[in-house]
Amino acid sequence: MRTNLMVTGVAGFVGCHLAHAAIDQGFRVVGIDSFAYSGLRENLVDLAGRERFDFEEADIRDGAAMRRILDRRRPDIVLNLAAQTHVDHSNRDGTPFFDVNVTGCATLLEAFRSHLAAAGGPTRASLFIQVSTDEVFGPRSPEEPADTEAAYRPTSPYAASKAGADLAVLSMHRTHGLPVAITYCTNNFGPRQFPEKLIPLVVARALDGERIPIYGDGGQRRDWLHVADHCAGLLAVAGRGRPGDRYLFAGGNTLDNLSVVRMICDHLDATSPRPDGRPYRDQIRHVADRAGHDPCYALDDSDTRRRLGWSARADFAAALAETVDWYVANPDWRRIAAARQVGPAARDARRLRGTAP
Repeated sequence: MRTNLMVTGVAGFVGCHLAHAAIDQGFRVVGIDSFAYSGLRENLVDLAGRERFDFEEADIRDGAAMRRILDRRRPDIVLNLAAQTHVDHSNRDGTPFFDVNVTGCATLLEAFRSHLAAAGGPTRASLFIQVSTDEVFGPRSPEEPADTEAAYRPTSPYAASKAGADLAVLSMHRTHGLPVAITYCTNNFGPRQFPEKLIPLVVARALDGERIPIYGDGGQRRDWLHVADHCAGLLAVAGRGRPGDRYLFAGGNTLDNLSVVRMICDHLDATSPRPDGRPYRDQIRHVADRAGHDPCYALDDSDTRRRLGWSARADFAAALAETVDWYVANPDWRRIAAARQVGPAARDARRLRGTAP
């Protein structure tokens, strides 16, 4: 059994959940994070006391640091989750996205290649897993989803930076025989997601009595995958994945954004009603759509389900309610995470603030 994992971006949303899930399955995990943006020390509190978990504060763009950690910790598998991910930020300035997502990934790949060479070459357990996104395939409808043979058609700087990283990963496999795999997923949701993302953003705005912004008419459709199901898929790749392969993970829950926001508002009405008794839907405001906003993404994960024996299990309505309840029950985490938001997106958020109608 493969027992040693290195998880970059471990203090982020998916990273911290993945570390817990991996330890539960018997893996030993070394987590890497630089706390540069969305990585929160608070996400590591529960991990710090767990056996089989070690942490190294480092940046994946620091090749010397990555080589030292790899040589000391000797992981069998590297899962690269470290990334800048917010489309709005990338639309305003894509430079940090190409720096972290492409340069960082390439630096980590070279460090892993150097480590394996020094160790006498890869073993049957060796694998570099690049965690990508459905957005690299561009707009897709549920009727014509992307599959494992789909070409890349990114439409945002964020998606282009992830596509560039993926191509770097594939080049190392084809040129040097580095054992790699790439995974793609649809929109994740669950506890501890950075508050710039739709679900935690809506919860925070609703509870704070602020306007809840909806891009355009809110008709953009996304498929929602619970973070626990995503982590189960990643660990299935860690256990049974084959070098050179691509794996797609979908939740099977395609809804338009406005419907999701209304579900959140209705749940809060039932569990945390406004003091004035009015519905949270009253706080919804439609704002100008963002540039190049893709109408829909979709993945066909049938091949992945067949090969890995994986499938998404979460019931969306129930999991969404549990997720909203977690944010309501953890105001200190919400406050700390919100304080970390910087840049134009945070300024836009402040402009949209106002008392509830």
